[in-house]
Amino acid sequence: MITKSGPINERDHWDDYVKKWGKNKEYQDLKYLGNEWHGEKTFLELLKKYSSKSYHALEIGWGGGWVTSQAADWLGHIDAADVSRKMLRKC
Repeated sequence: MITKSGPINERDHWDDYVKKWGKNKEYQDLKYLGNEWHGEKTFLELLKKYSSKSYHALEIGWGGGWVTSQAADWLGHIDAADVSRKMLRKC
């Protein structure tokens, strides 16, 4: 998908998202960047069910870190990566 800030899988798109997110008054009370998205509840339920402290995971495109922060309680180690430097700094 192409947006005004470039293809959705490129750094500029997500850097721009972080910048706009920080200025959006609707999101001021949200704890994590990206908490305005929905649908992660089912994913988290499955992740918790099948996780183990003996597992190591790689999360690509960790965004605001909310899912990662939840999974940290269930996994032994998580490496998280994102193309957006601003996204990483915000987290």
